[in-house]
Amino acid sequence: MFYKTILMLIISTTWMTAHASESKVSSRYGKFQIKESQTYPQGALYFNQKLVTPVIEGNNGLSIENIYKLQNNDVALVEEIGGSGCPVTLYFVKVTPTKQLTVSPAFGSCSDLIKVSAQTNQIVITMPDFMGAPESEEQERQVAKHKMTYIYDGNVVKENGKILKRSE
Repeated sequence: MFYKTILMLIISTTWMTAHASESKVSSRYGKFQIKESQTYPQGALYFNQKLVTPVIEGNNGLSIENIYKLQNNDVALVEEIGGSGCPVTLYFVKVTPTKQLTVSPAFGSCSDLIKVSAQTNQIVITMPDFMGAPESEEQERQVAKHKMTYIYDGNVVKENGKILKRSE
C-alpha cells in the first residue's frame, strides 16, 4: 500500500509539473498560450487556441516574457530557450486590433542578459554579444564590452541598425 501511495504521488507530481509549464498571457486582443504536445514536447506558441505560424517552438523551453503596447498593436516578446550553444533566441509577435498576427524573424545574440525599453513607437532590446564558452578571460572581457541593440517598430527588426531578414 505504501508503494502504491508513493507511485501515485510521483505520477500526480509529474503530471502537474508537465502541465504547469503551459502558460497563458493576455493581450488586449486575445490570449497567447504555450502548449506542449507530442508534436511540440518543449512547447509551441498559440494565440486564441490556434497555432501561431510560422511556428515558434521551444528547443529546451519557451516563454512569453511580456506584452508591450506599440501604437494600436500588442507585441509579445517570446523567448525560445536553447542549449549551451545558444541559450536564448527571441521573437516579436505582433497582434493587431483585428487579431492578425505577424511573427518577426528570430533574433538575439544568444545571451540571456536582456534589457528591454518600450516606447509607443518602438521596442529596444539591448544585450551583450555572446560567443559561447570563451577561450580566455581577455576574450570574455572583450565580448562583454560589445553590446547588441535590436529595435522593433512594428514592421521590421533592426540589429545594430541593419534590417533582419527571415532565414528559411
